[in-house]
Amino acid sequence: MSSSLKTDPVDLKAVTSGVGATTVSICIVNWNTRNLLQSCLNSVRETLGDVAYEILVCDNASSDGSVEMVEAEFPEVRLVRNAENVGFARANNQLIEMSCGEYILLLNSDAQLHDGTISGLVEFMSNRPRVAACSPMLLNEGGRVQLQCQTFPNVLDVLRVAVRQHFPPFGPYLVRRASESRQCPSESAPSEIVSAACMLIRKAALDEVGLLNDKLLFYGEEADFCFRLKSRGWQVWYVPDVSATHLIGVSARQNDTLDTSWHLLRGKLMFLNRTRGRASLIACTSMLMIVFSWSMIYSVPRSLIPWGESKGIGSLQIARQYFRRLVLVTQLLIQHLWYIKPSNNIPT
Repeated sequence: MSSSLKTDPVDLKAVTSGVGATTVSICIVNWNTRNLLQSCLNSVRETLGDVAYEILVCDNASSDGSVEMVEAEFPEVRLVRNAENVGFARANNQLIEMSCGEYILLLNSDAQLHDGTISGLVEFMSNRPRVAACSPMLLNEGGRVQLQCQTFPNVLDVLRVAVRQHFPPFGPYLVRRASESRQCPSESAPSEIVSAACMLIRKAALDEVGLLNDKLLFYGEEADFCFRLKSRGWQVWYVPDVSATHLIGVSARQNDTLDTSWHLLRGKLMFLNRTRGRASLIACTSMLMIVFSWSMIYSVPRSLIPWGESKGIGSLQIARQYFRRLVLVTQLLIQHLWYIKPSNNIPT
């Protein structure tokens, strides 16, 4: 991996508000979301008020003019240009390592800050020294509250979601919708996991527990990071008194070859392996092999019956997708049965 960096130092804004001599390093990872990144950066400029800040952007080899837009319109931004897409966690780690703020704000390029978002989060954390990370209420484009607070994954949760989503046609009837693991409290409350789409982190806590897990290309970083925080006695909070807008998954949807459902599942499986032990991963992957095998078998005959326009072709593509997931989950099972170190050539 290679990258280049605009190295001119950035002067932090002078602090005049009541939050004290606090600085926030705003870290944004971008991949082909030029217009959304532009809106995100504008929202930062327009809403930070008197909070001292610096903005750092890591571009993961975009081809849509994102870098040129940042250089032309936001000269104050410290810009890292990666020669390849290194994923969310590794790109954020690059920015965190070069940041100088007392707090780090992880901000998705498809998110937009509202008035008082950062100042409210900073004030909340400055009054609670054991809070290591917090996140505001996240709203979709229509203003609806996103289900955000989550519990740490366990074997039953992973299997319940997998059966519901990937065990046609019985899944939705066998398993209730698994939204009970996410909550939306109306008042500030501790949470096991909060979203990294807009997460304020205390730098001192980062120094203690380490950076994001860059072995996860996409998804799962939040659970892993929050678990390490809580295992060291730090607290994670959800703060709905302030809000931000988040357009979920825009970057991922631009990559037609990225199986987001698999990466989300893989992140949970890796979390189980690290926190619940190898036996949990083996049990879970074994059951997933059954689920994906059934899904593939169910989809193949449907591909032979052209009910409706492109019905057969669509079912065949689904069958192929389940076959690929079956191969991937089988590889995970074999790796952990025989303690085989994952190869960089194994598809993720």
